[in-house]
Amino acid sequence: MSETRVIPSVTISKMLEIVDFKEEIKFLLMNNEEVELAFSNNAGNDNIWFTNKRIIIYITESGLWGNKGTFMVLPFSKISSFTAATTGTYKSRDTTIYTNGIPQVILKLYDKLPVEEILHLLSSKIL
Repeated sequence: MSETRVIPSVTISKMLEIVDFKEEIKFLLMNNEEVELAFSNNAGNDNIWFTNKRIIIYITESGLWGNKGTFMVLPFSKISSFTAATTGTYKSRDTTIYTNGIPQVILKLYDKLPVEEILHLLSSKIL
């Protein structure tokens, strides 16, 4: 029997100032690791940080007994490729990040985000 794998999806709609959240993920950062870009959804419960070494994603799930948060870490060395598809308008874009040995993830990028900067960062890190 084959197992169906759910692909995580993160919606991000606003850029964050790096100083606003560094304490939140300080325990995950390694020596010489710096955050380069950071984003959140409008509710502020899903976050994504692009560092010079990896992508750190925090996803909040609402449940019957409250919220549960999950960290997903994608080292750039494990990312094999990515795609970027528009939904007909230039304002929204789904970016799928394909990885080796770890789950792939879909980023839903909306409105006034620097989409080109995100794609350029991914391109420069996975080569």
